[in-house]
Amino acid sequence: MDQRPNIVIVESTYGVSRHLPRREREEKFAAMVHSSVSRGGRVLLPVVALGRAQELLLILEEYWSKHPELHGVPIYQASGLARRAMTVYRSYIEMMNDDIREALKRTSNPFQFKHVTHLRSTSQFDDVGPCVVMATPSMLQSGMSRELFEAWCGDPKNCTIIADFAVQGTLARDILSSPKDIMAKSGARWVLLLLSGVGGEGWGVRWGAVGWGEHER
Repeated sequence: MDQRPNIVIVESTYGVSRHLPRREREEKFAAMVHSSVSRGGRVLLPVVALGRAQELLLILEEYWSKHPELHGVPIYQASGLARRAMTVYRSYIEMMNDDIREALKRTSNPFQFKHVTHLRSTSQFDDVGPCVVMATPSMLQSGMSRELFEAWCGDPKNCTIIADFAVQGTLARDILSSPKDIMAKSGARWVLLLLSGVGGEGWGVRWGAVGWGEHER
């Protein structure tokens, strides 16, 4: 029997926003990452440990497998929680969407990454060239994502891509508002050189790439 609800209550953070088709967003994201590492830059992806992290890892893994020229560029996943949760993702493929289940039928478990290295600590990270690092927290307020952001923001070849929800009053949200400069934890101010979007609000939020110049004296 077909019954229609009288009231539907849903989450609607970006219910009034217009979004590009998922495939187009993914292609633009991958192209932005490719462009950055191709010019010798480092790409920082500040994300929450569960959900968005696994989604982006799948996109990067597929893209890397199709582009042999990138096989020498490492992808690092630096969240311990995301690493531990990977066992759950690998075990419950039948609960995933159609694309994931079809990928399992065609080849192997899509969460068995060939191009992703899970970092247990920063001591494992050899910061000597172009790379992609996915680190927490997503808001860039502290932790490894903030440490890498401040370490890399002096080189305009590097970029940060905001791919998760950003709360008001956080550095990630400040970046999305296209400021002229941003204050580091040390108190120095860094001039923003570049802010480019991947279209609309991405997966519910806007993608943004940040390039930096010399800090103001």
